[in-house]
Amino acid sequence: MFERLGSITFRYRFAILVLWIAAAVGSVLFAPSLAKEGMTDQSKFLPASAPAVQARSALEAAFPGSTSTSSATLSFSRDGGLTDQVDGL
Repeated sequence: MFERLGSITFRYRFAILVLWIAAAVGSVLFAPSLAKEGMTDQSKFLPASAPAVQARSALEAAFPGSTSTSSATLSFSRDGGLTDQVDGL
């Protein structure tokens, strides 16, 4: 099987090369720009009700302009809310 594949690719090597070059040129000419279509902020894919989006909104409200898109934030929640009691210290 591989011997036959090798002989076919050797026989048509110039046609295959032309097809690869045509595909590369076609991709450059007709493919959309990743800079225009892509996004680096992964939170844009999340719904507004997601806890990560809510935490980011809270951070922006508390510290306007000082958060970055690449910052990592750990968020914790508790059904009872915060209390003055200190556990285990």
